[in-house]
Amino acid sequence: MRLYRDLFRLENIRRYSFELTLIKEIIEILVRYPYILKIEGHLGLREGAFLFRCASRISENGVAVEIGSFKGRSTMFIATGLKKIPGSKLFAIDTFEGSEMPDWARGDSKDIFSEFLKNTEKLKDVIVPIKGRSQDVVKNWDKEIDFLWIDGDHSYEGCYTDIINWVPFVKIGGIVAFHDYPNASGVNKAVNEIFKRKFEGSENGRVCLIYWAKKGNQK
Repeated sequence: MRLYRDLFRLENIRRYSFELTLIKEIIEILVRYPYILKIEGHLGLREGAFLFRCASRISENGVAVEIGSFKGRSTMFIATGLKKIPGSKLFAIDTFEGSEMPDWARGDSKDIFSEFLKNTEKLKDVIVPIKGRSQDVVKNWDKEIDFLWIDGDHSYEGCYTDIINWVPFVKIGGIVAFHDYPNASGVNKAVNEIFKRKFEGSENGRVCLIYWAKKGNQK
């Protein structure tokens, strides 16, 4: 009986409905863009479909920012959605040295940036790669952001710094999303203590390892 009560709670119905609507994006990716799935990375198909959806719904001449690109898997999910939006750009920020990743996740590549450029060649007109640490890049940043994807330094200090530095540039109502929210303690703590308290709006949710929310008025 409890299972049925939980299943039909309003917030659960909304969540299941939201995830079911990702099927359209998943099918489109599998049929039209299967090459994205061949790029090495740690992002699942449902998560990629969510990024694709967020990017494909921003405004004309919109700006997306990705913190943590690695070899371009998430980059291509976002850029493929953005290519539907005239004038939109994705700024992909990474050291491209694998320095923010554990050894097991880094792979054996000696030149991550070359692999990134090769993997994202199809959409190089949409993607602006920026080599550097996010805390350094932000010092010269002056653009409003429609969609912010944070998947960089997973320590509490690193994620905290990205939230404080980058979320203020996101438009009210823009989407901010974090990867590895459930299983990276630093990300979880920073999101719960800083983002939710200071920036989160009324709409939010989870897609696999992603936590996302619309930005609200700063509290």
